[in-house]
Amino acid sequence: MEDRQHRLWSGVVRACVHGFRALGLDVGQILREAGIPASVLEHPDARVPVADAARLWPAAQAQWGRAGLGLRCGAAVPFGEMGVFDYLIASAPTLGQGLAAAAAASTLLSAGLTRLEFERDVRGHGHLRHVGPFPLQVRDFSAAALTARVRQCGAKPTTVALVGPPLAPPEAYRSVLGVTPHFHVERGAIVLRAEDLDRELPNRGLRGLAPILDREVQRLVNDAGPEDITALVRQTITCALPSGTPALGEVAHRLG
Repeated sequence: MEDRQHRLWSGVVRACVHGFRALGLDVGQILREAGIPASVLEHPDARVPVADAARLWPAAQAQWGRAGLGLRCGAAVPFGEMGVFDYLIASAPTLGQGLAAAAAASTLLSAGLTRLEFERDVRGHGHLRHVGPFPLQVRDFSAAALTARVRQCGAKPTTVALVGPPLAPPEAYRSVLGVTPHFHVERGAIVLRAEDLDRELPNRGLRGLAPILDREVQRLVNDAGPEDITALVRQTITCALPSGTPALGEVAHRLG
């Protein structure tokens, strides 16, 4: 059986491609240079090797030719192009509940290789993190795309902290994220106010999506199979080990 631990859902690649297209890049050429058939992206449940997906960014950067590609690309991804995760956030009663649901489902995106984490501190403020091994361009893409969705829900980050160095001038980050990030931190995070997380979202027309989305996420979990579930558990334990051996309940909570 082919190892799916190192493969991404096609929706992740589609989101990047939509961002590239919105910036005016030649996505056909980018896909060819990455070795990804365009037909693969038409299937919602297809998987793309991580090694192929990683080649998207150098190919896109060669066309872009300047700093800030990840930022601009993430900000340009339209609502809905991140699939079930966009609607998990938008259809929730509150932003906090939506982010928690999206984080719980995010382990499916890359079979646990990377994922979202969402936790609230003692003051109720939220910390949204994209964790795992990924290029700095993907770090910026994720921060910009997540911030755009948070803003669509009427909230604004108070702080953004990013692992590693900047890839663009401070004003580029400020214009996209609304704040100038802190760099070279040990754990990156988008920090949100408690009152923004607990405010009811004006989305009553989307509330009926909740049970449909629950079934879709469950279908994805079932389709993952025992090999992928084992990979998810292994990756979750590995990421938690720096803070001590995780309890069974903690692992289950992280996996949603």
